[in-house]
Amino acid sequence: DYINKSVVVHGSPVVDFTVKNVCENAIASFKDNSTFPRSTPLKSWFWDFGDGISSPVKNPTHRYDSSRIFKLKLTVKTAFCKSIDSFNLEVKPKPKALFQMNDSVGCSPIPITFKNNSIVSTKYFWDFGNGDTSIATAPTYRFLNSTAATVGYNVALIASTAFGCSDTITDSVYVYHVPK
Repeated sequence: DYINKSVVVHGSPVVDFTVKNVCENAIASFKDNSTFPRSTPLKSWFWDFGDGISSPVKNPTHRYDSSRIFKLKLTVKTAFCKSIDSFNLEVKPKPKALFQMNDSVGCSPIPITFKNNSIVSTKYFWDFGNGDTSIATAPTYRFLNSTAATVGYNVALIASTAFGCSDTITDSVYVYHVPK
């Protein structure tokens, strides 16, 4: 005697994902691109970010507090099977935007020389607070005031890395009016 039974073998899902903006102290976006066998859609996701935090959301966001390599793990499940994949995720360091000015108060026109003291950065964007900008590392800029009152300019420096991590710092320049 023998018994004839049908056995159904379900295919396993294939784990795949993309990650954007993985910089220290920045919000990183995780996107699930996993595929699944026909007629057995994915039912659940479990992200282990490698730093003690996890998420059951399909496409989560997460902030890493330090720059180093984390073991990122994604588990996806269908009604019948599950698959797990892991990836060494390098969280890039955040730069520190820093600058000094040779002066911050004076009569119009006042040339200000900026000393860039930024750390871990390779690209710079200066906004002089009046619509003018520069991508120089350490520019000199001439501030003007043609009004009858003191004018303040908020100068911003955005320091960025080649990877795209960035930091911003602002300071003020005050330009006195020139008496007639």
